[in-house]
Amino acid sequence: MSYQVARMVKRGLVGREQCADDARGAHVVLTPAGREALEAAAPHHAAVVRRLIVDVLSPDDLATYARISNVILAQMDSPSP
Repeated sequence: MSYQVARMVKRGLVGREQCADDARGAHVVLTPAGREALEAAAPHHAAVVRRLIVDVLSPDDLATYARISNVILAQMDSPSP
C-alpha cells in the first residue's frame, strides 16, 4: 500500500499528514487534484460496478452480498483482539 500511496503523492493526488495518535503513522489526505481525479473517475467506476455486479445478481444475491459486506465492515470497525 505504501508504494501506491507514494505513487499518488508523486502525482499530486494525495498528501501525507502526521498522525497525532501514532508518531510512526500518517494520514493520507486527498488533494484538490485528487478530488478532481476521483470525481472524473466516479461515473465510469459506477457504470462498471453496475455492469459487473448489480445487473447480473438477483435481488436475493444482492441481499446476500449486502449482508456479507456488512459483516466484513463491522469486523473492520471492531478493535483487534
